[in-house]
Amino acid sequence: MVIKEEDLENLKLKYIVLRRLKDEIRIQYIYFAYSEIRNVIQTDEGELFWINKEELFERELSTMTREILKHYIEYGDNIYDVLVGTVSVEDNQSIMNWIPVQDWEVKE
Repeated sequence: MVIKEEDLENLKLKYIVLRRLKDEIRIQYIYFAYSEIRNVIQTDEGELFWINKEELFERELSTMTREILKHYIEYGDNIYDVLVGTVSVEDNQSIMNWIPVQDWEVKE
C-alpha cells in the first residue's frame, strides 16, 4: 500500500538538524506523524518497515539519528517548537545541542 497524505495524522516538522562534513553543510528536516497504515510497498528510496520502539537502539544508527530518536522518545508530543540541532565535540565525545525556533517580535 502507498501511504497517502490522508493516511497521515498530525504531520509536523519537529527537527531541523545541521551537520558539517568537510566543506559541505548538510541540513535534514525531520517530520513526525501518526498513521494506521502498516503494510507498505517498496520504493526507490529503500525498504520501509516498522520497528518496535524497544528495538530501535539495537540497530546501527548514525549519531544524529540516535540523538533525534532519544530526544523524541523522551519529549515527543511535548515539543511545541521546531528544534534546531547541531553536534559539537567535547573531550572527543559528540554532544547534541537543541535550540527552539520561536516566533518573536522586538517591542519598541
